[in-house]
Amino acid sequence: MRKFLSVMLAAGLTPAPALADTLGDALASAYRTNPTLDGARQQARQADEGFAQARAGFLPQVGVSGSYSTQLRITETETPIGTVRTKGTTEPQSAAVSASQSIFEGGRRFAQ
Repeated sequence: MRKFLSVMLAAGLTPAPALADTLGDALASAYRTNPTLDGARQQARQADEGFAQARAGFLPQVGVSGSYSTQLRITETETPIGTVRTKGTTEPQSAAVSASQSIFEGGRRFAQ
């Protein structure tokens, strides 16, 4: 036993003192570090997320889209003096917003 302690001390390892926890500290530590409880919390989060996704199917659907572009147009016109070039740019823009709400789907949302 003495040889074991001297080897541990030489390696820089010291035995950790025993910590006296209160019952509340022990329960809190078990709640944070127990893998079974952690797995149960993960399953509860998945169930909550499933509910949120199912509820979202009944909400209105909103969509937004838009576009912007630049077009360069060069026009050449023949004149008695020579060729005249005219440059022009156009910037077409468009935007659209759409919203839809399902009123009746034959019970499909409830079945999901």
